[in-house]
Formats: sequence, C-alpha cells, structure tokens
Amino acid sequence: MKKLLIFGIIAVLLASIGVVMAKSVVAPPKFVSYQPPESQLTKTVFIRYAPGREPATCGNGVCEPREKKTCPSDCTNNGEEPPETTCFGFLVGSKPRLNWLEDYYYSDSSLLGPSSLAVSIWEYPVLDDIFGDGIQGTYSWGSYDYVNSISFGDYDDTGMCPTADPCVIAVTAIWSRGKNIYEYDIMFDTDFFPGGKEVAYDLETVTLHEFGHAAGLDDIYDETCSNNVMYGYYTIPKTTLGSGDITGITTLYGESP
Repeated sequence: MKKLLIFGIIAVLLASIGVVMAKSVVAPPKFVSYQPPESQLTKTVFIRYAPGREPATCGNGVCEPREKKTCPSDCTNNGEEPPETTCFGFLVGSKPRLNWLEDYYYSDSSLLGPSSLAVSIWEYPVLDDIFGDGIQGTYSWGSYDYVNSISFGDYDDTGMCPTADPCVIAVTAIWSRGKNIYEYDIMFDTDFFPGGKEVAYDLETVTLHEFGHAAGLDDIYDETCSNNVMYGYYTIPKTTLGSGDITGITTLYGESP
C-alpha cells in the first residue's frame, strides 16, 4: 500500500513538472528567419534632411518646399485637382514588413531611450510586437550583415545640399524582398547628433520617424499630412502617431483590439 502511495506521489510530481516545462517552451515564430544573399534583395535608403536644406528635384512628383514657385509640374499636379491623400504609404507595392522578431543593436547608450520609446509607440496600436529587444553593440550602417544597427555616424552628403552647410540629419537603409524586410540600419548624423555643431533637433522625433521606415512605411509629403510622424520633412517635435501613421502601421501588422 505504501509503495502504491509513493508511486502515486511520484506520478503526480512528474506530471506537474511536465506541465511547467510545457508552459516554459517558447512558441516558434510565425516565419522562419532566412537571410538570402544581398544580390537577391532590394536596398532602399531614406534620407532625412534638415529643414530648409532639402535638395529640390523638379519632376519627381514631390512638391518640395523650395519648389512651390520654381516647379509647377510638381506643385500643381499638372493643373488637375490634387488626389485625396491617405497620409500613409509603404516601402514598395508588395508592402514588405518585419515578419519575425529581430533584436536591434545600438552603438551608444544615449540611443537606447529614443529607440525604446519609438518601438513602444509603433507597437501600441498593432496586434503583436514588431521589433525585438535593444542590445548594446556597434555595427556599421549600410552594410548587409544580418544585424539591425542603430548608430551615430557622418553621412557623406557632398554635393547633395543646396548650400555648403550639412543637410542630412538621419538615414535609414532597408533590405527587402517580396513581403519580407530582412534588415534595417538607422544612422543619425554627427553634424546634428548628439549635440553636434549644427542646431540640435529632437532625437526622439527623428528616431520615431526612422523606425517607421524600418517597419515598412514610406515618407509622405502632402502638407495636409504634416501632423503625422511619417511626414517627410522635419517640422516640430512629435512623439504621438497621427491618424495616417496608425492606418499605415495597422494595415501592415493588424489592429489591436
């Protein structure tokens, strides 16, 4: 009788351990992370300019601030009524997105706070997490090395600026194919950050915008969308998403109930 009781206790303990172990197993990701060779990917670079220093490019369909009088083809929609804007856009037509959680690596401790804030703001309206965790580590910008890097650096804007002054405050490079984004690198230019020689801009605002690119969102240039984070020009500090930002990010990742 005692042996049966002992065996019964052991069986209950083993069953309990099995339940605990089963609960501790992490569910596999929805997609298996596979890094194809760079030759099979499309690299897209987004450049964030300092206000008033954006290079004017007449004929690209974007009404840039300095073109309102000099480039009517961009700024008057060829005489037609302007199309209704949605205040959001995607990286390319196939709408690539981050389909598995990948950590990002920040090179300087001062980048952790703005990055964490940006991640939490973009993830708030969606169903599941978009980004992984922030880990300190230094990796190069613009190099396809399977690592999402967040760093400071000096972007070579020679010949890009309308004056001799530096004009690029941040750049984001994204490697994608089909529905998947495989890597993103974000760099903040040291002419402006942290506390560079130029007038300081709000790092949290710029970081939020660049993480929007990393998630798969495009720049928007319609002035009626200027209250949105993904508006292509820096205007004022922004730490909340506009209606277009929310529609864009929930279209990609699903809306939180």
